[in-house]
Amino acid sequence: MSSNRNPEARGPIRTPDFFEEELAGLRGRLEWTQAELGQFFGVSRVTVANWETRGVGETEPRKAALRFVSDCLEASPAPGPEVGEALLSAGLTRALTAGVHRSPRLRSPRLNVGGCDKEVGPKEAAEIRNRLGWTQAELAAFLGVTHSVPAVWEDSDEEGPTDKAVRAALLALRLASDPEWEEHPGPNQSMQKFTMEKLGEEGLSAFYREAAELQVCPESPPADSSPAESTPEAGDGG
Repeated sequence: MSSNRNPEARGPIRTPDFFEEELAGLRGRLEWTQAELGQFFGVSRVTVANWETRGVGETEPRKAALRFVSDCLEASPAPGPEVGEALLSAGLTRALTAGVHRSPRLRSPRLNVGGCDKEVGPKEAAEIRNRLGWTQAELAAFLGVTHSVPAVWEDSDEEGPTDKAVRAALLALRLASDPEWEEHPGPNQSMQKFTMEKLGEEGLSAFYREAAELQVCPESPPADSSPAESTPEAGDGG
C-alpha cells in the first residue's frame, strides 16, 4: 500500500444500507424464514427480526454478503427457492469462497461446492492480512470496522474472528490473493483486473461485486440446452 496515507485517520468504507430497506424482500424471494437467514449468518431469529425492522446489527461484512446473495439470485437460472436451498445448504462461507473460484457454480439441490469453510484463528488472520500487504488499520477500513479490531483478531490469547461474514470475507481474500493455495482450484478470471491497493480503496462490497460470481444451476437443465458446467472438485479445507 502507498506510504503517504494515514489509514488510521480514514473512516471505515461504508456499503449503502441494505437490511431494513431490502432484506425482507430478498428473504421472501429465497423462501427463507427469519430463522433460516439467521442460520446462514450464524445468528438468532430475533436478531434477524431486528435487522428487518430497525436495521440493527448491519455490519459491513454482512451487508456486503447480502448484496452478494442478491446478485447471485439475479444471475442464477434456477428459481429463487432453489437458489435459497442451495445457498442455505452450502452456507455463507462456502458460497462466498465458491464464488471466487474459476468455475463458480452450484447445482441445486445436489451441491458440488468448490469453496471451503474453515476456522480463521489469530495466526491465520495475521497471515491473510500480511499476504495482502495491508496494515491492521487498512484491513479494518476495508471491512468497515474500527482500526483496533484486527489487532484483537490476531491476538494469540483470543480466538480470532467469530462472525461468519468476517470469516467468509477473510477466506475469500486469501483465495483471491493466493492462486496457488492448494485447497482451491484458483480464482476466477475477473480477479486479474485487481490490485490489492484498489481493493483496499473500494472496500468489501466492491470486491464481491467484481470477484465473486456464483450461479445456482437447476438440477435438470432444459432439454435444448447443454448441462451447466460444475465447479471443479476441491479439497475440503476443513
